[in-house]
Amino acid sequence: MRYFTGLLLLFISLQTAFSQQIWLSGNQTKQDFGIQFNEAHFLVSIKGKILAVDPVIVDDFHNRIDYDFDNKVRSISGLRLDYDFQGRIRSIGNLDFHYDFDDRIDRIGDQRIDYNSIDNSVSRIGNRRVKYSFFNQAVEQIGDEKIEYDFDNRVERIGNDKVYYDLWNRISQIGNVKVDYDLRNMVRSIGDMVFNYDLWNRLTSISGGTDNHYVHRYWLILRLNRN
Repeated sequence: MRYFTGLLLLFISLQTAFSQQIWLSGNQTKQDFGIQFNEAHFLVSIKGKILAVDPVIVDDFHNRIDYDFDNKVRSISGLRLDYDFQGRIRSIGNLDFHYDFDDRIDRIGDQRIDYNSIDNSVSRIGNRRVKYSFFNQAVEQIGDEKIEYDFDNRVERIGNDKVYYDLWNRISQIGNVKVDYDLRNMVRSIGDMVFNYDLWNRLTSISGGTDNHYVHRYWLILRLNRN
């Protein structure tokens, strides 16, 4: 598993009828959407390509990641993924994606996405304004959520949670919760949540425990610590 530095992340809590949260990863010139929907995470490019899919809580055999013959994710944690003829994500469960004339996502569910006309960076997600750093173009704030970085441009704090790293630049602790790794450098556990993999080292499920909030936080920080 590869770990990155110099990424920016921001968590947006959206109070909807679903368990839905949207954040922005990258910086002012290179951006993707991170979406937590029900019990899964999705990293989606502005052009609608699925870049990564991660489960959050999986308690039985049926709630897991399933792939088609093209290694494309077709379902995760009971959510079906549908694609259009261009290979763009069209829906995740009942969460729909819409695109503008520039083939950019301009709506996720009921949240409208607005872009700056000068540099095409995301300026607003729903009613949340996105603010960038003048010095390094990092995302500093989305709505009320703030993020702080260390001198290596790694996420140092998100909300009230301080983030720690080990000597190998891996996330080792979020708040009071420890992150452990196996000999393959794969995440073994976050707090009391255990990660499970298949024979191809693909993450298939996360089971047990009650620290799912920090599993969410882990994915957010990891996606933001990339360039």
